Parts: sequence; structure tokens; C-alpha cells
Amino acid sequence: MLAIEASKPYADSQALRSYYENERSNLLYFYNEQREFISYYRRKSTYLDKKYFVRFKFDFKLKLSPELYSYDEEFSTSHDHIVSQILANDLLEQYLTNKIDSKDGKDNSIDHIKNLEWTAPKVALIELLYALHQTKCFNGGHSDLAEIFRWAENSLNINLGNYHKTLGEIRLRKIDRTKFCHCFSIILISIWMI
Repeated sequence: MLAIEASKPYADSQALRSYYENERSNLLYFYNEQREFISYYRRKSTYLDKKYFVRFKFDFKLKLSPELYSYDEEFSTSHDHIVSQILANDLLEQYLTNKIDSKDGKDNSIDHIKNLEWTAPKVALIELLYALHQTKCFNGGHSDLAEIFRWAENSLNINLGNYHKTLGEIRLRKIDRTKFCHCFSIILISIWMI
């Protein structure tokens, strides 16, 4: 994956899709070369396990991995490496398919989240973050308040200013100290009851 992503072209979505499709087609070479063993493995057969998965025993009549000479005979068998390649290639194929199926060859789900912007009043966000801090929602309650506010400012691209002063003003409210959280909970309850 690292090699594929490091050498991908800086190009439009069609070129990226073509690039990922080409990388996925390269996997077909491995699947064609190892077709018989892959069929045996995927069917969960066991009748040839004595030939494939016993140490110190190589059946030279079988198709062996070209890297077999560098294996540790006391640790590996003749087909261990091929099984690991099958598992890795299955995951790589799934990754490449996701890249091809995405809208423009790259994963936009994270970019979409990065573009979220807080549009409610800042005092509402401060109230919400303080409530989350008090209920120990971040890092098992081991995060300090400043760390939570810095995270929110960076994530939501907002400057909360002197939030300590705002928290003091929230504490001095005579009616409904948690106005935003109270409104938020009423909305959640009404949605839940529908």
C-alpha cells in the first residue's frame, strides 16, 4: 500500500482510477501463478497438508515459491509464504477496489468532515465541551479542559477566545445554566420517541 500510494500520480480522478485499476490487475498475475494452491486453500482442503505444511519436507514436484531458498527451514514450510501472500493480496484488492469505487479515486469522507464549521453561538460550544469534560468523555477522563478546547478549536476551525470567562458567565446564569445542553437533550428525546 505504501509503495502504491507513494508512486501514485498527481492527476485527475480518471487517471487515478486507471492507476488503481492497473495496480489491481497486477494482482491477477499472482492469482494466475498460484491458481491451484489458491483453490486448495480457499476450499479449506486438507488432503495435501502433509506436502504443503510440514517443515523439512519439500516436494519438488509441486510448484514452490521462488523465495524458498531464503526461508528458515526450522520455522517455515514450503507454502507458508504463499498463504500470507493470499491474505495480504485479498486485503490489498479490497483497498484498491475501495479506491476505484470512490468518487474521484481518493477517499473524500475525511475531507468532508474537515469542512465542518460550527455555526451556533460560541457559548453553546463552550457549554457542550465543558459538559463533555465533566462527564469524562475524552481519554477516560484524563484530558484537561485546555486540551479539549484546543482540539475543538482546531477541528472546527473556530477561536473560542477566553473560554474561562465564558464558563464563569455560564455558572452565574440565574435561569437554566445549561441552556444549550438542555435544548439538545430535549431534541434527542423527541427524536428517540418518534
